[in-house]
Amino acid sequence: MWQQRVQWLVGGMCIVVLAAGCASSGDEQNVEPVSGAPSGPPNVITREQVDYMVGYRTAYEVVRVLKPTWLRQRSTRVDPVRVYLDGMRLGNVRELSNISVESVQEIRYMSGPDATTRFGTGHSGGAIVVISRRT
Repeated sequence: MWQQRVQWLVGGMCIVVLAAGCASSGDEQNVEPVSGAPSGPPNVITREQVDYMVGYRTAYEVVRVLKPTWLRQRSTRVDPVRVYLDGMRLGNVRELSNISVESVQEIRYMSGPDATTRFGTGHSGGAIVVISRRT
């Protein structure tokens, strides 16, 4: 009888471990690997990296693939990540979907303290600054 209980207990623990291993962590499930993409500084996506992203149409898609952590809310106690285009505030990270990759020269992430110093209060979650190409 006790052997049967031990087998049930071990079986149940295996199921829990397998289920936890298969669980997804949110945004990561949609991130496609990009093999051979040029690397750059951790807080910058360069034009060279953007050019490598053939088939991607928006700045949001590029950031989601190359730097997905930039899109995450750090905590409920901090402001959301703000987005700027050529120094003008657009709004939150969803605004990156309105920026075409063809118009992007560089995308830079600024930490909360750096963004607050540059743009003022309300930036504790950081900022994504997009610099457009000059034509």
